Amino acid sequence: MLRLSARVFDTTRTSGCRLDAHREDDTLHLNIDLPGADPADVAVDVHDDVVTISAARRRRDEKTIEEQVALPDGLDTDRLDAQYDEGVLTLRIPIRKAA
Repeated sequence: MLRLSARVFDTTRTSGCRLDAHREDDTLHLNIDLPGADPADVAVDVHDDVVTISAARRRRDEKTIEEQVALPDGLDTDRLDAQYDEGVLTLRIPIRKAA
C-alpha cells in the first residue's frame, strides 16, 4: 500500500487531478476527481499492475487528461469496478485473499 500511496499523492503531477486511495474491508477504493470530463470519454485500462485513466474535459481548452497509478500486488484487477458520477471516477478493486 505504501507504493500506491506514494504514486497517488505524488506532487510532481501536472494534470491537477486529485486522487484519493483507501482500503475498505477487502476492497481498494480509488477516487479520482475529473471535473468537466465527458462520461462517454472516460477510459480505464489496467496493464502490468498500472491503471491508466484518461478523459476528455468539456471545457474551453478541451484538454485530454491522463493519470497512471501503480497498483500494489495482491489486487484482483480482473474484477475492477469503475463508476463515474458527478465529476468523480471511483474504482473498486478487490484484494485477493491469501492462500
